[in-house]
Amino acid sequence: MSDADHSPPQVDSMVEFEDEVCYDGRVFTWEDNEVSHDVYMSLTSESRTPEKHVKTRLTCKHDTKFMTLVAPGRINSGKLFIKLLKNSNVPDEVKLNLCKKSHAKAAIEWQQAYDKRIAVVNTSEGVALAHARAMVAEEQDPGKVRENDRQRVLDRRTVDVISEAQAKVLNVYLAMFFFACKLPFVLVQNYFFVKWVTAISPAYAKLLPTRKVLSTTLLQDVYEEIVISTNAKLDAAPGKRTFALDGMTDIRRRGTVNCTESKMGIATYHSTKYVGAKQHTGKYHAEIVKESILDGKAYSTVCADNTGNMKNMFSYLALWFPWLWLIGCCVHVLNLLSKDICGIQSVAEVIANYHFIVSFIRKHALIYEAFIARQKVLFGQHSVSLKLFPLTRFVYAYMMILAVLRNWDIIRDIPDWPEFDLAKTSARENTREGHSRQQEDPKLEFLRFEELVGCQRTRANGRAASLILEPLSAMLHFVEGDSIPPSFLLGLYVTYYFHITSLSLSVT
Repeated sequence: MSDADHSPPQVDSMVEFEDEVCYDGRVFTWEDNEVSHDVYMSLTSESRTPEKHVKTRLTCKHDTKFMTLVAPGRINSGKLFIKLLKNSNVPDEVKLNLCKKSHAKAAIEWQQAYDKRIAVVNTSEGVALAHARAMVAEEQDPGKVRENDRQRVLDRRTVDVISEAQAKVLNVYLAMFFFACKLPFVLVQNYFFVKWVTAISPAYAKLLPTRKVLSTTLLQDVYEEIVISTNAKLDAAPGKRTFALDGMTDIRRRGTVNCTESKMGIATYHSTKYVGAKQHTGKYHAEIVKESILDGKAYSTVCADNTGNMKNMFSYLALWFPWLWLIGCCVHVLNLLSKDICGIQSVAEVIANYHFIVSFIRKHALIYEAFIARQKVLFGQHSVSLKLFPLTRFVYAYMMILAVLRNWDIIRDIPDWPEFDLAKTSARENTREGHSRQQEDPKLEFLRFEELVGCQRTRANGRAASLILEPLSAMLHFVEGDSIPPSFLLGLYVTYYFHITSLSLSVT
């Protein structure tokens, strides 16, 4: 046979490293073995061909007993590679060199096991034993198997490289995400957060900012960038700025004054001042405004609520900045108007009754869960949840009344529910055992609820109150936006006046 007939078989679907494993002589030697001529002549009269009568013998250099015969084009490199890794006579250095160049599952698993063995050898005897036990536990843990499978997928990624400049850019976007979502800075060092970033980019995970960097350097950088961007948008908008402030308490019950700047269609946060031990006097608030607007030439208006200390503030500002318009907040005017209406005895009684109905249902878990289940059956995705209004936002009382009216067909049947009887029995037992925290007798509480939802007058009174409060609520939510021209306000007030005076006597 010619030399060409003895050439190594060519495999079209050659896996990675097949050349090294099979042909380059580093691991295996090869030679062709021709079938005996005598045997051949006794079997067939066909002409001899290398495809039918020549096989390649592969012999491992490190273990001569590791030998196999294959036909041309029939070498299965994957199976051959696995057999090589399982052979104890082949040095680990040879196997490691092959595995580092392969992305095959067998190569990754062998290298992981090899790294664990090396780690055990390099530790003390006690630590090595604990590490070995952990390895056994990981192999038996189904969750760990899934984690290893996920890691193998990630290990097949392309080379992950990131420059220091790129990391700084990513840190800025990361900081914006933390600040905008009000996330605790300590999360940046959370184990699972770091693990998630590592899965995305191992190179960036090594350059993650610390909690301290996030709360100092990055916070200041992002703040300065947002201030520049905000001022640019305000300067680009026509007209002069409006400065507004309002006092409130934060989640730690500390007194604060929050300030904003706005133009038509643009409302932005300016700053927060902590009052501390100082009193909320008009002069103190005027000094805050003076410090914030400097010479005041970029501003046309200062707006605040209509409380006494803010009106006193306006008297100081009128002396310092005589060209400024000093106006009370129109939304606050509507809230004060709703407060006066809700203070009328007949309206106050309706609000108190509806507040009790909502509080009663939400307080008893059995009743509330049954209510939610029936809501889903009756209304599906269009259900309206029961609400309680904030103590200082009286116009939201309409939302509370509306929620009860929308769910009236469910609420009126609550006294007939088995959950109602069970809750009543449970409340009585808690009272006898001295565990009740209720301020009134549970028996009277349940009786009052039954009387309210069983009386059609309760529903009629709620509808009458909603006719008074609904337009006021719509007005407030309309004008509290940042794109409403001041010329709309007078028309809204006049419209509401005619609405109230046109109501029937049964309502008023």
